[in-house]
Amino acid sequence: MYTTATLRATAQAALAVQQRAREETRRRAEAEARRGRAALQARQLSDRLAVLGSRLDALADDAARTGTGAAVRGLHDRQTGLTRWVSPAGDDEAALTALSREYGRLDAEAGRLAASVADKLARQAWKEALDSMRDTLSAAPQRTVFDPAGARELIELTSQALAAAAGGGDFPTAFATLTGRAGVHLETVAVNRTAADEAHALADGALAALHRVLGEARAEGIALAWADAALAVAQRIAAVRDAAWPGPERLRDLRRDAAALAETSLALAGELEERLARMDRAARVVEAAVAALPGAGFQLVAGSTVRYGDHIVFRSMRMDDSSILDIDVTPDAVGTVTIAYHGKGTDFTTDFTTETSCDPEIRRCDVTEAMLDLLHAGMEKDDVATNDTHWDGTPDK
Repeated sequence: MYTTATLRATAQAALAVQQRAREETRRRAEAEARRGRAALQARQLSDRLAVLGSRLDALADDAARTGTGAAVRGLHDRQTGLTRWVSPAGDDEAALTALSREYGRLDAEAGRLAASVADKLARQAWKEALDSMRDTLSAAPQRTVFDPAGARELIELTSQALAAAAGGGDFPTAFATLTGRAGVHLETVAVNRTAADEAHALADGALAALHRVLGEARAEGIALAWADAALAVAQRIAAVRDAAWPGPERLRDLRRDAAALAETSLALAGELEERLARMDRAARVVEAAVAALPGAGFQLVAGSTVRYGDHIVFRSMRMDDSSILDIDVTPDAVGTVTIAYHGKGTDFTTDFTTETSCDPEIRRCDVTEAMLDLLHAGMEKDDVATNDTHWDGTPDK
């Protein structure tokens, strides 16, 4: 036999308070994670801006000699202004991303200007121009990572320019080729670095969201559908994320997987909350049932309460004849809870969940049902409403 239970308004309100508390905890965790990502992004951006400032400082004298000092100062003013905005951005990831993009544009312009200055210097002094170009390339961070093909090409072009300078060849042409390709290379490095930073930020956010949801589910002993599939995507993301520059195609895959994982994490969070809400309803019904046992002639068997997935089972004993009544509380997805009773004893001849609960020759089922009616009445006092008792194998009352 079984019955169903629904929570009254006061019980639902109490569960709503619990749900809001969990939501608040998640919001705080997300805010903390966002602040951590923003702090890391701000530090990286500040470091890169400082390196860019040093590069512009180093370029200033050469620029002055070639008549491009004003352009360098203009870039330096923009670099200084951009640096001032990093701290006020705080943990605003969108603002920091916008600043990073502006840095990428500024970095690309600085690379082009440096190449232009070097080109002008070539007309003044070949050796000095070559040294300046090589210094510019050496000062560009991770350029061999973000454009390895361009870096290899510049090694060959630099060798050709050196040979032309040493042998009296066509240095202006060789150096013009070198500076032109260097400008393209440094711009490619800046663009690729910015793209990688944005993709990595998306990946980190998606991975953090997934691990938060799965960690909460694990702590609650809940297995979520699609969790294994989400973890497989997370492993794929992590493998690409470990590379500073995986290449444009894999970077596109990383962005796509990160966006999909973020949506999956939201779905898993919704599933987790639904499962927790079911467990809350079941626990609330169990609490009311245990409190009502003595008034109905039963007592709880100590240590018998066990949770299996979403449902809770506990054992009670009749006080008059010590017969056992196992109670199984199972919530469903529509807000109700089924309470199933299983037992053997003077009033029980079979397992009520599979066969007719009472033999026609045994007339004590009414006694058991009366005791269960008392149990349900006690639960009513605790804001848990039940409907009629249903006996397996017999028509509903």
